Amino acid sequence: HRLQWRSLWIAEEQAQFADGNFTGLSTEEQFIHELSYAGENRRGINPYTFRTALEQQNYTDISGDQHYLKLSLEWNQSFTYKEKKNIDIRFFAGGFLLNTKRQGGRLFPGAFNLISQGFNDYRYDDLYFGRTENEGLWSQQISLRDGAFKTPLGSGFQLGRSNNFILALNFKADLPQDLTFPLPIKPFFDIGYFDNAQPTGQDDSLQDQLLWSGGLALDFLDGAFGIYFPFFHSRNLQNRLEERGNYWTRVSFNIDFQRLNPFEVIREISF
Repeated sequence: HRLQWRSLWIAEEQAQFADGNFTGLSTEEQFIHELSYAGENRRGINPYTFRTALEQQNYTDISGDQHYLKLSLEWNQSFTYKEKKNIDIRFFAGGFLLNTKRQGGRLFPGAFNLISQGFNDYRYDDLYFGRTENEGLWSQQISLRDGAFKTPLGSGFQLGRSNNFILALNFKADLPQDLTFPLPIKPFFDIGYFDNAQPTGQDDSLQDQLLWSGGLALDFLDGAFGIYFPFFHSRNLQNRLEERGNYWTRVSFNIDFQRLNPFEVIREISF
């Protein structure tokens, strides 16, 4: 069991323009506070982990002083159906207890995401080869946070993001029989709901806000490194992916550099 408090001070440089001309840089600061409680059971049969977190931030925009308080819960469990064969299930729920911009006209700091990528990693929790890339290989890097979907959309689309709440279920399974060639292939399936509380989402139906996707993964080092090949999607997600480009722009990869830290690898070794 672990109880953690962290305070983040983040300073970002922003370009300033006047009459279409670049006038210099300004620095915008964020102070984020998070209290979390996590636990794990490493037993050989049906191991599990969980984490719940409470996050708070005050910030200022053109409308004045704003703030939010958000709560999240993540549960991961492996169900052993055969020796060394598991079905991994992950559940995530996140919502704002307070949010002065819950129904704002755009997505504000701290928004929940069914798809986590560099551009929405506002706490800088992960390392990205191309944090702000919109095209090319580096734009296809994802992180398995929040909704943990594995379909890279990029910053040009707001699908799957919410100022209110999201729910997600993620499935991944070992194949019943080992393949003749040593590749860790696993089928995966993600399904999630995001509440579009913006004025543009007032008439959105359940179908508009429900996303799902599935395919095959190459899953290395127990998920610390993965390559994901999606094959089927919900219609709303399929439409956005078609706008993004051909099939290969939909393939994503994840590298969890924190879990690849040698000290963390040693800590997770169990006998």
